[in-house]
Amino acid sequence: MKSFRFFLGAFVLILCVSCERGRIRVDLGNIESIIDHHPDSALVAIRQIDTTALRRRSTKAKYSLLHAIALDKNYIDTADTRVVQPAVDWYSRHGNPEEKLKAYYYLGVSHFNGGRYNQAIIAYTRAEEYSEETDNNRLLGLLYTGLADTFTKTKEFSRSSPYIDKSIGCFASCGATSYVIHQRFRKAQNLVNIKQWDEALPYFEDLLSDQTLRSPLKESVKANYAIALMISPNPDIPKSLKLFNDVITATGSLEDRNQKGAYAFALKYGGQDQAAEDAFRTLCSEGGSEDVYYKYWRHRSLLLDGDYEAAYRSLRSSMWQSDSLAILSAALSASKARDEFLSNDNANKALIIENHREKSIIALLLFILAGTIVSLIIRRYLAADRNEKERMAATINAYEDEVKKLELENKTQKDSIGRLSKKNNKARFAFVYDLFMLIKRRGDKSPELIAKDIIDHVQYLHSNPESQNAFEGLLNKECDGIMKKFRKDFPSLSEDECNLASYIFAGFDNNFLTILMNSVSQDSMRMAKSRLKKKIAMSSSDMKDVYLGFF
Repeated sequence: MKSFRFFLGAFVLILCVSCERGRIRVDLGNIESIIDHHPDSALVAIRQIDTTALRRRSTKAKYSLLHAIALDKNYIDTADTRVVQPAVDWYSRHGNPEEKLKAYYYLGVSHFNGGRYNQAIIAYTRAEEYSEETDNNRLLGLLYTGLADTFTKTKEFSRSSPYIDKSIGCFASCGATSYVIHQRFRKAQNLVNIKQWDEALPYFEDLLSDQTLRSPLKESVKANYAIALMISPNPDIPKSLKLFNDVITATGSLEDRNQKGAYAFALKYGGQDQAAEDAFRTLCSEGGSEDVYYKYWRHRSLLLDGDYEAAYRSLRSSMWQSDSLAILSAALSASKARDEFLSNDNANKALIIENHREKSIIALLLFILAGTIVSLIIRRYLAADRNEKERMAATINAYEDEVKKLELENKTQKDSIGRLSKKNNKARFAFVYDLFMLIKRRGDKSPELIAKDIIDHVQYLHSNPESQNAFEGLLNKECDGIMKKFRKDFPSLSEDECNLASYIFAGFDNNFLTILMNSVSQDSMRMAKSRLKKKIAMSSSDMKDVYLGFF
């Protein structure tokens, strides 16, 4: 009873655990279905999942990936790669192309958030390897955006350009309008970075005329356009000042120190000296006098005052800091990290291909060798089979002639069987039996037809009383009147049983008895012989030991 309760409790526990795990998989499926349109709800739901109940690696991987996606969509910039690593470990080996792309993309996002741009570019590059195997244009747009942003962070603006264009195309094809407008803004900024002024300034104008551009992005576009106008070869400072004032009117302030420094210089350029000084003072208090943007725009303001020495010192300090940033960017070069990764990856792939090639050659040689051996075996088998068929065909032809002679003799001498000598009759029965067994062992169509004729011939013995009487007469002469004694000792046996006894006494085996008695199968024949043997054994006949000896 205690054992029963134990096993019942264990069963209920296993059932509960299984149900709990099944419920978690259902929950993850529901989260996946809402994560694009309701990322906040998805994040709340995924944080409520008991991670200790995640047992299977595939379930852990799905949870990991959905968690990383939910954080990213809720603008929580985590730099902890442990969030997405279980997904990378699982999907890199067992996932489909889209799952692999997602895992590596969000690994790249984690590295990017942590400022590890050389590692981010490698993760994004691995994700890009599966870009041709998915038609999820929104996901591809995000991947190309990540690649472009990483190159931008390391000041490799020319490498950003093609990825920005790719991202715009992907977002446009899936109707992601807000993403398209953001990427167009990135493209305008990138054109300024690579100093393609003839394209950059008109592109800003075209972007500002786009009806899909909304605040606060619209004010960011205006502020950056204002800076572009100020640093272009043909600056338009008044237009820049107007754009800055529009932004301040709409939002109350500017976004970053570069914009604030540019605005302070524009005020100075427009003759608003006090306002300019106040703006510079505010910028200095926010970032200190060592801020690179403060120094750059301050030097341009000093040039307007004619204080060239102070302007030079400020510019020199600004340039020294810019050079330091350039050196740092070079150390974190995304291109360098990407090229090294691709070089190593190509080398590994070449090694794998070479190994596969060698294995393929070995496999091919083994296949050819095995094929040659099998071919020789088959050829020898076919040759032997062909020779055997030819020998059997010649044997059958010879036997056919002999059977025809026997049939002709049987027709002309119907009453002569009782007068045949013991030797001739024994030879005939042996010949017919051997002939039948030889042909029966073959399986070819022609011998089967011959076998049928012979079966009909030998069954005639059993079905014809005269032939049976003649057969028993021969048996009585050979075996000291055995059938006369048997019929006298067992008068109650049926005619079939007496006939069966005569065939057993003649030495016929089960194969021949099955045909001769027209039995269903050899098993049926064995049962008939067993019943007859039992009747003989239970009798009081003085000859029963002799009879049983034939069995």
